[in-house]
This record gives sequence, structure tokens and C-alpha cells, in this order.
Amino acid sequence: MADRVYATKRWRVVRRMVLERDGYRCQIGSHVCTGEATAADHIVPWRDGGAPYSLLNLRASCKPCNSSRVSTSKANAAPVVPSREY
Repeated sequence: MADRVYATKRWRVVRRMVLERDGYRCQIGSHVCTGEATAADHIVPWRDGGAPYSLLNLRASCKPCNSSRVSTSKANAAPVVPSREY
């Protein structure tokens, strides 16, 4: 399914919207954070039932944070608090 989500024009548009909404700043801020967001991270992974294209389920992230983040279950997923109003 990953190919069906990430290889679409819809994903590219939504990803860009998330990055712009969050001001291209990483919203995760882990110990490996670079601060500059280049990816969109699913708060509740779509494999666990999260909405793949919902702006409410996505946040901007840097590549190191996105790569090192452990999948979060629906029960303990952090709410999205965008850095800017969209």
C-alpha cells in the first residue's frame, strides 16, 4: 500500500500543504532533529488505521526524526498542534 499512498499526486499536494502549514519546521523535535522539515509524518500510521491524506493526521518532520520515530499506536498518539493556522 505504501506505493499507492506515496506515489500519488494527491500525496505530493498534501505533503506540500503540511510543510507549508508548519512553516517547514520539524514538529517532532527528537534528539536527532535537524529542525528543517522535508517530510510529512503520519501521527497515527496509516497501517494502523490513520488517515493517509488527512491534514489532522500529518505533521512536518525532518528526515532524521521521521526515520527514527517508532510507530505510535492510536491509543498514545500525540494530538496535532500546527505551528501556524492553515
